[in-house]
Amino acid sequence: MDMGGMDGVDGMGAMDGMKGMSMMKPYFHFTMGDILWFKAWAPSSAGTVFAACFGLFLLSVSERFLNAIRAIMAIKWEERARRVELVNHTPTPLPTLARAQQSEPKFAPSPDPNAHPESTWGRMRRLPSTPAHDLSRGLLFALQSALGYLLMLAVMTFNVFFIISILTGLGVGETIFGRVAAITPSIGH
Repeated sequence: MDMGGMDGVDGMGAMDGMKGMSMMKPYFHFTMGDILWFKAWAPSSAGTVFAACFGLFLLSVSERFLNAIRAIMAIKWEERARRVELVNHTPTPLPTLARAQQSEPKFAPSPDPNAHPESTWGRMRRLPSTPAHDLSRGLLFALQSALGYLLMLAVMTFNVFFIISILTGLGVGETIFGRVAAITPSIGH
């Protein structure tokens, strides 16, 4: 097959243009110079790698902190929504004649013993939607997700220094903040 019509670009010409670029190593390694998120962020000395690892450690702890904040806020928002619901839906007493004519059902259905009375779906249906709560919850989730994606991209460099820093940070963050997030199991990431 003749490739002469490609203006001098051959299969090797493309490789020659990539010589100046840092090639990603698709295996676990301890080498320096991996690009971390931006082309200009390629820690190549021991000090800059340590600083990057420390930053990744702090981001990992922050991700677990945001998870705990979401759990705390979910509890506060639920309490506030219940208070608003109680104020808006206080039962009015029936008139005396209507109360006297009201009869109770003779055969009430027995509750299902397998049904969980406080299911997540049941709580969600009972609580009113509050734009301030919904927007705050969405913002916190977006921030936590952004941190998670940044950490995932750092892991995808296959740099063992970065991976160890992230795992250590996640472990420390879960140790410090995990018991708070365990209060509301639907919040966990």
